[in-house]
Amino acid sequence: MYKETIDEILNELKIDIDLVLYRVFKLNFFMVVVSHWVGCLWFMMGSLSKRLGYSENWLDADESNLSLSISHSDYGGFSVYLRSVYFAVVGMSTVGYGDIVPTNILETFYATIVILFGGLLLPAIVGGLAAYMSSFHRTEKLFRKRIARVRQYLLKIDAKESVLDKCRRYFDYHWYCQGGVIEQEVSDELPTSLSVEVAFQINGAKLNSIPFLKCCDDATKLLLVTVLQPRVFIPSECVVKEGERGSVMYIIQRGTLEVSCSQVKGPIRILSSGDFFGESCLLGSKTNRATVTAVEYCDCFTLNKDDFNEVIDGSPAAQTMKVNLANSIMESQASNKRAFQNISRYPKCTELMLGSKSEEEPPSTHHTLLPDSPLNLIWNVSLLAICIYNAWIIPFRLAFAHARESVFLDWIFDALFFLDMILNYRYVAYFHDGESY
Repeated sequence: MYKETIDEILNELKIDIDLVLYRVFKLNFFMVVVSHWVGCLWFMMGSLSKRLGYSENWLDADESNLSLSISHSDYGGFSVYLRSVYFAVVGMSTVGYGDIVPTNILETFYATIVILFGGLLLPAIVGGLAAYMSSFHRTEKLFRKRIARVRQYLLKIDAKESVLDKCRRYFDYHWYCQGGVIEQEVSDELPTSLSVEVAFQINGAKLNSIPFLKCCDDATKLLLVTVLQPRVFIPSECVVKEGERGSVMYIIQRGTLEVSCSQVKGPIRILSSGDFFGESCLLGSKTNRATVTAVEYCDCFTLNKDDFNEVIDGSPAAQTMKVNLANSIMESQASNKRAFQNISRYPKCTELMLGSKSEEEPPSTHHTLLPDSPLNLIWNVSLLAICIYNAWIIPFRLAFAHARESVFLDWIFDALFFLDMILNYRYVAYFHDGESY
């Protein structure tokens, strides 16, 4: 009951906690509560033994033990509570150091129950913790395994380093944007009706922003979102090529693309999130009038011509939608024509466009080493060896402070760590959102 109440509170507060971490916390909390209860009952056994007239009890025996320097009244009585919980932990773990032992039949009976059931309970809790810890960051581990399989295959076929680098950047972008989650797999696990609702939640706003689809009824929009297909384009990839046959419309969810044509040098339009292109194919246009190239990583949704016609077939707004689509295509063509004329008449427009674009790019850095370069790997292995050395030698020197040893080697290692900070800041790149910085 209380567990469900906590879950409801977390949901109401919209607190997102990792499921494995939450379970680990619950198991640790349960172990602490059990130790507290067993310890308190153990203290009660000692007090009850006094009241029942037993000549010996563990409280007096523990306090009068000459080999120990313990007073139960220390720290306002917290000392006796700590000793009680200490017995609970060593008893349930079946370690039993022998410094606290039952001294009468009542205490012996209770200690037997603690050892018998605690010896079963505590290992179960520890086993559960081990199982949860092994599944910690499970999604990331599975994603990394998938990357390793792809990399292994590319190395097997002797792929170029540039191809390996593109794959590495793509997977980093995929992890940054979606955390390794594959949308299609999630959609396949949901019932059809719920899958449609989730798809509309993701793409509904994009469809509502498209002018020629505003006249659609809700039922048609729900069907449209189910036929949209996600696509990811890497930087410099040609999405649509001038003169080729087009069959899909593209809706940009994230990223920037350039529109260009063979008659003009440089881009004539810049497309970004919320824009769309290729819609002329929905009315039967045969060839593309321009080339569209991805400037950065771009997430798009594609709408196939056949799927579009199948969805709107029989819709009461089908004819209005086609008229609006035709008007939208003419407006887009007129806009591109004006841009083409302006660029042809005023070449300065292209220079200004390219200049503003270069100003928006981040300044170049001094980073020359990629994270998985051989040199960086050797350097990291060397630092790992130094960390192992420090983990071994630091507690040894703290325990045996009288030992006089040379610290010249430690100074060298400290200098290497300082050098590592400088190298990572200026020369070693890192991947973020599919790009190296």
